[in-house]
Amino acid sequence: MSDLIKYNLRKNPFAHITPNFSFSNKRNMVWADMAKLKDKFERIFKRLISRGEEQVVLNWGTWGGGKTFCALYYYNEHLENENIESIYIRLPKEGKTIDFNLQKEIFDFISFNKIKSKIQELKTLMAEDELLKYLTNIIKSEEYAKAILLIGNNSKATDDLIKHYMFNGLNKSELKKLDLARNIESVNERAKFIAGIFSLFTYKDEDRLVLWIDEMEDLVHLNSKDSTKVSMFLRDLIDLLNRSVAIFFNFSLAENQRSTLEYLLGEALSRRIQNYIQFDSFDKENAFIYISELIKANRIKTNKSLSPFDKNIIGKIIEDIQPEKLTPGEVNKVFSELLNLALDEDADNISIDLYNQYLSNVSAFL
Repeated sequence: MSDLIKYNLRKNPFAHITPNFSFSNKRNMVWADMAKLKDKFERIFKRLISRGEEQVVLNWGTWGGGKTFCALYYYNEHLENENIESIYIRLPKEGKTIDFNLQKEIFDFISFNKIKSKIQELKTLMAEDELLKYLTNIIKSEEYAKAILLIGNNSKATDDLIKHYMFNGLNKSELKKLDLARNIESVNERAKFIAGIFSLFTYKDEDRLVLWIDEMEDLVHLNSKDSTKVSMFLRDLIDLLNRSVAIFFNFSLAENQRSTLEYLLGEALSRRIQNYIQFDSFDKENAFIYISELIKANRIKTNKSLSPFDKNIIGKIIEDIQPEKLTPGEVNKVFSELLNLALDEDADNISIDLYNQYLSNVSAFL
């Protein structure tokens, strides 16, 4: 921070080119510009939170357009709301076991202990047979409802077995110890088990669950059999969860690739999507607002300065970026590098000479 004091900045406003959980807290998450986009998400969350309406949303647009940032922004917004359980995962890359890996990613994010605590909490509100009936009515499988409730036990030996059941499967003798008939094997069975876990977090009328699945464009690297597994899993999950849940799919695709969305998802899953939200590139005016708002949000002292930039140099940089690349990710990359160069050179501001120096160091500009 000390280096940036000279520019009246508490930190580099553009430092996090690719959003991730290492920086994602409310202090770092500044929503700059993109007001119309934010309004769409606010409306979706209003429907979910105030009315409990299920929401299935596909976010799509070019790389660096802000989709991951949006997921982490709202993840952090909802952390302080004890009635919202938020889950963020990336589409697994391994094709042969992709339905299992989707299940594993979700389990890992929520955590075994959190699921256990939730079951134990619900057991204080109702008898166990009532909880079993609640889960069975949702997932249409008493077998998997029984397995889910075993997570809430107080035995380490049972914990070890149920963890193996969830992640690796059990042999016949181990299944018998838990009084279970079969492992979780098919795509539909995995969807039922996950739906049951999710339903623990939406039991109370005011409870909500939000699932973000990022990097869905990686479906293009899967063969048709494996992409069908993903589509079937998500379709079945959506059909089982008919209240108090929002599911967001993030796709990075160029404008001319939109027709591939239905192909990748399959018709059945595509028909269940209620909202398509496009993350467009900036126009020049919005790019300037975005940059200005990030700088203002990170000032130490409030003033009208855009230090170490000024309006002219910002306008010049925006002009030089190719229109199709004028995204939050690209803007952050260029402006962060310029700010670091200014610090390296101990410059008082970012002048046209310093900008030209930056250009000379970039092999293929923007």
